[in-house]
Amino acid sequence: MASGSAAAIAPERETPAPQAILPAWMLPDRYGRRGIRPYAVTGEGVITDGRDAGAIGSGGNYLEHGAGAALFLLKEGGTNLPRTAGPKGRRFLAFSTTASGTGIDRSEYAPTHYGYASSGHHAFNRGYRLSFDLRIPARSAVTNGFFYAMQWWQTSPLPPVAGLRMKRGTSHTLELIARTPSRSTPTGLKEAVDVITQFTLKPGRWHQFDLAFKISPKKASGFIDLAVDGVTIGEFDGAIGSTKPGAGSLPAPAPPPDSYRLKFGIYKESEPGLFFVDYDNIRLGLL
Repeated sequence: MASGSAAAIAPERETPAPQAILPAWMLPDRYGRRGIRPYAVTGEGVITDGRDAGAIGSGGNYLEHGAGAALFLLKEGGTNLPRTAGPKGRRFLAFSTTASGTGIDRSEYAPTHYGYASSGHHAFNRGYRLSFDLRIPARSAVTNGFFYAMQWWQTSPLPPVAGLRMKRGTSHTLELIARTPSRSTPTGLKEAVDVITQFTLKPGRWHQFDLAFKISPKKASGFIDLAVDGVTIGEFDGAIGSTKPGAGSLPAPAPPPDSYRLKFGIYKESEPGLFFVDYDNIRLGLL
C-alpha cells in the first residue's frame, strides 16, 4: 500500500503517454454531415486558475483547442489540484490524493460546453462513443472504500448512475457498474447496482478503454458496452438512471433531471494512502 506525505507526487514516468491518434469513428467525414465537432482532450492544453469559474472550477479550468470550453469540476477534500504532466506531445491529465482528507476526496475533470451537450449535461436516450487511455500508477494504494475513476453522474444526492469503480480490497481492478431504477428503493436514493464486468490494469501501464453507451431509464433503450485494449469484455442492456420522485437535489423533493454529466478522475471516500489516476486522449462522439 502506498503511503507518504501530503505533498504532490509526480505521476509514473516509466511508460510515456500514448500518441494522440484519432480513432476511425472520429474522422472528419463522419461528423461533417452533422455539423458537429467531436470532443477531444489530449493533455496538450493548459490549466488556468479558475477564479472566475465559481465552485465548479475550484480545480481550475482546462482549455485545449478542439475540446471546447471545459472545466475541472472540483478540487475537494484531500486531493492535489488536477494537472498536466509529461513531455510536449505526450502530455496527459494527472489526478491524485494527499492522504489528508476526511469525508470525500474529489479531483475530477468534467467537460462543460461542446457540440452536443448543454452546459456539460447529456440528454437521456442518445447514443455515444467514448474512448480514452487510462493508467493507475503502480504506487496507488489499495482501497477499502468507494472509489470511482470515471462516472456518469445524474444528480445529488444520488450516487453515480454508472461508472468505472475500483473494486474494494484492490488497487488496480476496475469494475464497470450501472444502477438500475427498476430495482430501486421506494425513495429512489439507493438504486440496485449491476456489476457488468471488471478489468485488472497492469500497474503503471496505459490501457485503452472504448465504450458505446446510451443512458436511459427505459429498459428497452439503455446499454453500455466496454472494450479494453481492443477486446470486448462487457455488455449491458437495460435501464440506467433514476426517475423516482424525490430523488432530485435536496432539500426539495424534486424529480431528478433527465440528463447526466461525464466526469473523469478521482471521486472517492477518504481513507489512508495515496491514490492516483492518469488520463489521456479522451474522445467523445455520437453513435
